[in-house]
Amino acid sequence: TMCNGHKGMVHYVLNWQAWLLQNGWKKPKTFLVFIGKQDLGKNLMWEELFINGILGEKLGHVVQDMKRFQSNFNMQRLGRSLHLFNECTCIQSNNKTNWDMIKSLSDRTFTAEPKGKESFTAEDCGGYVFLSNHAMPVLVENDDRRYACTDMNPKHKNKKPYWDKLAAAVADPRIQRAYFTRLIERDVAKWNMRTIPD
Repeated sequence: TMCNGHKGMVHYVLNWQAWLLQNGWKKPKTFLVFIGKQDLGKNLMWEELFINGILGEKLGHVVQDMKRFQSNFNMQRLGRSLHLFNECTCIQSNNKTNWDMIKSLSDRTFTAEPKGKESFTAEDCGGYVFLSNHAMPVLVENDDRRYACTDMNPKHKNKKPYWDKLAAAVADPRIQRAYFTRLIERDVAKWNMRTIPD
């Protein structure tokens, strides 16, 4: 479901997650973008399993408002390993506001502004994942190798028993521990993140 049956993309996502866990002090060179209608399990994988089950709220951050994320008093960006943009807003070609904001996420530093204190330059080591119901949540240029985009397979949509079983699995500490172990032991030392499957 998550990668629409694309085995190359499945391995890419697993490598990306493994690299993030094994290199938490480094900023990933690519962003992940998952596109699909509601009720296709996007949040189960990323929010429930990867953030709540593995990273924890101190390292994982769910972003509900893209503009607020880039506004003043943005200390929520500090010290995070992953920022998950939930229901990423569609970016129209005639509206560059969100597009300019997303491009700035490639920067290795940002201006942190604590409320009531002086701003300072901080390092951004976080990875970024975008979940969206829109067909074109980000604008990707032909030669841009920063975005790994994949569609969601809708074959399990409205199959409540399937999602109930999956939700129970990702909430199981034993499953979370096993998934974490698999990622930590995955060999990504020579993996090239810029090589995105077609």
